[in-house]
Amino acid sequence: MKQTITKNPENLEILYKLVANGFYQGSVEATKFELVGKHSTNYRILGRLNGEGKFVVKAEPKFSHNISQKIMLALGISACIILLVKRNWIIPLLIAIMGLASLATTRSKKKRELDRFMDRFLDFVQKEASKISLN
Repeated sequence: MKQTITKNPENLEILYKLVANGFYQGSVEATKFELVGKHSTNYRILGRLNGEGKFVVKAEPKFSHNISQKIMLALGISACIILLVKRNWIIPLLIAIMGLASLATTRSKKKRELDRFMDRFLDFVQKEASKISLN
């Protein structure tokens, strides 16, 4: 299930506050936002407006991390093909296991980063709701 945030003035203000309070660096626009956490090392939070008026939120690796992953994948596949042609099965098997472990780690880090963002966003939503109820 994709995480979404409804586009309304209150939610845009909360996104601005996340940047202003120093939790994230980045830009918030009317149709998209891109935030990089100060705690994060290799992931950014992207939100794109869909046709229903909601931001679809996802976590992606930063550009440099993404490129290095693709290069390592290409090298791993090339090494596996060469070694399989030479009838060596052990090393390609180890490379495949390490690749699957890397994929699982990347997916869990993306999920953790997205969960951290949504928790902070929902904390700000609750704070705004409590301010409104107090007034």
